[in-house]
Amino acid sequence: MQSPRSNSTLALRPAREVSRGHSGVRGWIVVAMLFLFILINFGDKAVIGLAATPIREELGLTAGEFGLLASGFYFLFSISALVVGFITTRVSPKWILFSLAIVWTISLVPMAGAVGFTALMISRIALGAGEGPAYPMAVHTAHSWFTDTRRNLPTAIITVGSTLGVVVAGPGLTWVIATFNWHTAFVLLGVLSAAWAVAWAFVGKDGPLTVRLKRGVGVVAPAAGRGESPAAIPEEEKYVFSYWRLFTSGTFVGCLVASFAAYWSLSVLVAWVPSFMETVLGYTPTQTGTLIILPWIFGAIGLLLQPLVSQRLLSRGISSRWARGFVGGVGVLIAGVAVSVLAWGPGGIVALIALVVGFEFGHMIHVVSMVVLADITPTAQRSAVQGTFLALLTLGGLVGPYVTGLMIDGAGTAAEGFARAFGLLGMLMVVGGVLAMVLIRPERTKARLFAHA
Repeated sequence: MQSPRSNSTLALRPAREVSRGHSGVRGWIVVAMLFLFILINFGDKAVIGLAATPIREELGLTAGEFGLLASGFYFLFSISALVVGFITTRVSPKWILFSLAIVWTISLVPMAGAVGFTALMISRIALGAGEGPAYPMAVHTAHSWFTDTRRNLPTAIITVGSTLGVVVAGPGLTWVIATFNWHTAFVLLGVLSAAWAVAWAFVGKDGPLTVRLKRGVGVVAPAAGRGESPAAIPEEEKYVFSYWRLFTSGTFVGCLVASFAAYWSLSVLVAWVPSFMETVLGYTPTQTGTLIILPWIFGAIGLLLQPLVSQRLLSRGISSRWARGFVGGVGVLIAGVAVSVLAWGPGGIVALIALVVGFEFGHMIHVVSMVVLADITPTAQRSAVQGTFLALLTLGGLVGPYVTGLMIDGAGTAAEGFARAFGLLGMLMVVGGVLAMVLIRPERTKARLFAHA
């Protein structure tokens, strides 16, 4: 870690003066746009699962081949998140978000015509590359408008976009697929991302708490606008920590293990749960398109309750370890137990309850992780750390759908294959939840990082 008095970190550019406790109306407008950004993002993810049956029928795919196609979305997802995360330490997040939305459009619109397995795979890989950095960039941009004690709610609102994206996409895209075809659903999502990009170009803006690195200069803040006063960056924000110490800290590892398991469940929910509901639980495609929104609705409730609970505990003097790490870890643990119940092959209402709890309740760990990592990381390095974190955790999305498909192909029946896949996933989530409760200790991590100044 470098001292703020070193030549590489002392120079500052003028920045907009801002009360570090208030973001103003503009900040919430940005949060609303980022909410829509993530909503469209998860519509893009969900469409592959909703269109699973017609895609497999049209292309003649086995379960393993379809699983590979679903996993293809994550081939460049992690690498893109990692690379863009480091680029954002020096480039405006506003224009990175704009570029990502354009990539989504370019990836989806060609699906309007007849395509084969290779073309669809290329489209999913390109789309994944464009969506890999989406969530960390959205959260990073929102955090530039809010201080640490006020970041839980905007982070949760943005994350809720992921759940409502599927709530809207479930019945909506199912209707489009049934009325027209799956190609039309893909194109519609491409048009929506283009419309968002145009709107963002006019209303999007980096927040007043934005801090970047500049080669040969060090930590810099955005230039002040006309008539605005320069503002000093707090002393602690001028430090640059060792990435190795950040990535090997117990807090980072605890967040990563739990989030990896939760993301595995998310990718399986998107790619395979609709097929599970049709082939094993016996629901029709229309019923599935409606019922699939239930885990996402309850997930949205959980995502909003978590910041309320955490902030209440923090206001009472409870440490971040218990208010954030323990709460998020318990969510993953409960979800893992519920997924394990599905492995025993229940039906009816029991299966539906286990599905709802198991495939959404644990995702509050993503909000917890992003907020905790923002807390322990200097602002100038935040996008790089959060991008690296997302790159690693989304490897669960690369592995999960493919492994599930292989288990289904290798079993005697689809029900047996799903049971094996859910048993493995449940075990991963239970372990991840326990490790999160034990390892996520932000206060201790920060103390150790500053001790090596």
